[in-house]
Amino acid sequence: MGLKNILRITLCLLIVLMVSSSCLVPRARLLKQIDPQVVTEGETLELLLASYILSGNAEDLNFQVLEGVGEIKGSYYLYAPGYDEAGEYWVKLQASNGSDSDFRRFKVTVIDNNRAPSIEISDLRISVGEEMAIDLSELSTDPDGDSLTYELVGQFGQIIGTELFFDAREMQVGVYQVEVRVSDGKGGQGSCTFLVTVFDSNQPPEIVIPDFIIKENETLSLDLLDYAFDPDGDEITFVLITGVGIIEGIQYVFAADYESSGTYDVEIAVSDSEGASSSGSFEITVIDVNRPPSTPFDPVPKMAETSVPTNTSLSWSCEDLDGDSLLYDVYLGKTANTVLVASGVSGETYTPVHLEEGAHYYWKIVASDGEDDTEGPIWEFTTVIPPVILGIVSDKELIVSPKVSIDGQDLNIPLDYVAERDQTLVVEIDELQEFDYRKPIGDDIRVSFIEWDDGETSPHREILMDHSLKLTARFSVTYYLNIATSARYEQEIPGEGWHDEGATVVVTAPKIEGYTFRDWDLNETYGIVCGEVIVVKMDCPVNLVANYTHDCP
Repeated sequence: MGLKNILRITLCLLIVLMVSSSCLVPRARLLKQIDPQVVTEGETLELLLASYILSGNAEDLNFQVLEGVGEIKGSYYLYAPGYDEAGEYWVKLQASNGSDSDFRRFKVTVIDNNRAPSIEISDLRISVGEEMAIDLSELSTDPDGDSLTYELVGQFGQIIGTELFFDAREMQVGVYQVEVRVSDGKGGQGSCTFLVTVFDSNQPPEIVIPDFIIKENETLSLDLLDYAFDPDGDEITFVLITGVGIIEGIQYVFAADYESSGTYDVEIAVSDSEGASSSGSFEITVIDVNRPPSTPFDPVPKMAETSVPTNTSLSWSCEDLDGDSLLYDVYLGKTANTVLVASGVSGETYTPVHLEEGAHYYWKIVASDGEDDTEGPIWEFTTVIPPVILGIVSDKELIVSPKVSIDGQDLNIPLDYVAERDQTLVVEIDELQEFDYRKPIGDDIRVSFIEWDDGETSPHREILMDHSLKLTARFSVTYYLNIATSARYEQEIPGEGWHDEGATVVVTAPKIEGYTFRDWDLNETYGIVCGEVIVVKMDCPVNLVANYTHDCP
């Protein structure tokens, strides 16, 4: 080989060495080696990233999962494998600080976590002579979806594949405990224990109802399905055999009223759809409940009545549906806040001791039957301001009624004139009043006013009626004596005219030529035979007639 070629080769080697030396400059390491990790399905792998940072690189680093499973959360690497992720995984983890970066690879092994299967079988009922098949795959589950196998524990039944068979033709009536185990082939197992009841083809239903205690005016309502059952699971119906209440469908109802206190026996029959039946009895005790008195009503005085006399009695009405005897408390007052004025009143009336005139009163009644009280409403009434009365009478008994004028109204004595309290009345009486008492002669009574019994002499007076007042008018009375003859006689007969009351008048029948005196007629008394002279007492007007007989020639 020539020198020229050797130099050329040497130059090339130098160039290669220079290039190689520049490429082999060591890179700065930020992370430590990460050992292989192991985690089980369903658990979480946590790596604190700060524990893998080389010393001298404490400045903030940013981490990133470049390849594989897991994620960065804050300062941790996290990986939570599911139950179907068993196996091995490589993870490439990068760290960078802005100027340099580094990465590490590590292996994560996920260990399989087998979950046990489960099975749930409810209690079973099977009639004698019947067969039953149950698909166990529909009653069992495996969280991992593993294939399952089944095993029967005990001597009753048979499992073929996933089906459980029972043949009641080979079993006696009774209750059997059966256990079925399930396995996923990976060590996971579950089991279920249940009861199998073998019964006759049809058993009668049963009914058991406890005794009940209720109060009057309460209702006992029973859902009979809560107290009856059929061993065969047949549909059942109910019928009331004896006792109180009614049955509507599956409901028994007894409504106790206020007359129902006592004890009642009830018998109910239950039948199944196959015709079997039985019955059950129970007792209902109804406790007496006192009904309080009714609210007092029908007040007298009526509500808001006015002009009520001060001597009025309060009365009301009240009822007791139980027929209990009632006592009453009476409340009375001038405000709605009434006070008790009488307690234990046995009747429905009460007379207040004193009611003021023109006052407004409130009252109420509280009725008691000895057990419960009922308060009545508050009633109101207003008492009357009684009128004042002016009474005017004569000082003596008269056969006529003298007239008097009160406020222009003509009235006859005796009288009672009703006036308002503090009213002033104008009273006028004529000093002389004449009356035609006996027909037909004209006025025959004269009544002359003398004075009032209080000393007032004026026939005209004004009276202030601040209270009731009775006045007596004093009169003098004269009567007219009328004298006539049955025979014609033109002269006046002595004694005829006006005479004071009580006067005695002597009258002599005149001599009339051609006639003979016979007798007297005095007022309505005829044929008085007492001679030609008669004494007349002037207690009233007098018509006196002297009767004569004509002398025959």
